Amino acid sequence: MKIDKSKWKEYELGRLCNLKAGAAISASELSPQYSKGLFPCFGGNGLRGYIAKWSNEGKYVIIGRQGALCGNVNIANDKFYATEHAVVTYPKEPTDVDFLYYMLKAANLNQYATGLAQPGISVKIINKVSVVVPPLTEQKAIASELNTLQSLITQYREQLNDYDKLAQSIFHEMFGDVIINEKGWTCNPFHKLFSLKSGDGLTAKQQISGDFLVYGGNGINGSHTQYNKDGEYIIIGRVGAYCGNVRYVSGKFWLTDNAFELKEKLNPQNKYYLQYLLQKLNLGHYAHKAAQPVISNTVLKDIPIPLPPLPLQQQFASRIESIEAQKALIKQQLADAQTLFDSRMQYYFD
Repeated sequence: MKIDKSKWKEYELGRLCNLKAGAAISASELSPQYSKGLFPCFGGNGLRGYIAKWSNEGKYVIIGRQGALCGNVNIANDKFYATEHAVVTYPKEPTDVDFLYYMLKAANLNQYATGLAQPGISVKIINKVSVVVPPLTEQKAIASELNTLQSLITQYREQLNDYDKLAQSIFHEMFGDVIINEKGWTCNPFHKLFSLKSGDGLTAKQQISGDFLVYGGNGINGSHTQYNKDGEYIIIGRVGAYCGNVRYVSGKFWLTDNAFELKEKLNPQNKYYLQYLLQKLNLGHYAHKAAQPVISNTVLKDIPIPLPPLPLQQQFASRIESIEAQKALIKQQLADAQTLFDSRMQYYFD
């Protein structure tokens, strides 16, 4: 769809919409899970939980105004509650709500945040943000195109999630509950089977964006022009909020000193089995709960590790490889759809 922005009209956001913050609630009123009779509750960082009352009914765009993610934009349908840290937009001019949502997403409202300990954006500042708006019919056409692409992206993500659930189901079917060793497999303590070896330091100044992924304590941390690992590895986050996260990685990559390589001491086990097993064991649960959570050989040394027969592990790996092949196709479709969505957002709103 081609557009002629010479026909678009510039507004300050406060001229286009009334912006109104919601009302405070107590944390005790919130439930983290939805159940009948509860309504979505939006706060400064987006969806905060569910509550037994509502402040608005209809379809509205909501802007988070307080917190680390202030400036985030959500869309709500039907009945919902907005706290004092969320701003509800009430259009004053003919405005398609979906178009308004995408336009405000593209506006990167977080750039207007002030404060360090508790970032925030005042309604006064949001009111002054300049936006350019097409006629209503064009708004609807743009929103329809972006909604179609967003639905496709959501569909691909749901398919990936379904495959992940299938893989977990297969693991449980074949090996039982490994936390309690339901099927009575032979067990050895972690320290007899494995040791953990840190990667190499890589400061932000040293890191240069390149062809090789960088893995740190919380997972992927950008890319680099060099690699220090080449092959198949189980890697485990050593430090950080997500320490204990487990990944199976193959090929060339850089492993930082905030992550571990799992080194086997005895007969090698199948790496897909080890990945799923260690994920089930929730290694982060054993972290030292300091300001910066950390795991080590010492804290993991006595964890019992069940070892089913290697042929059974290999059967599991074969089934997982089939799933991973399907996921790879979907990931490419997802990447293509996301690229197209991003390019259309840029076309319409840059």
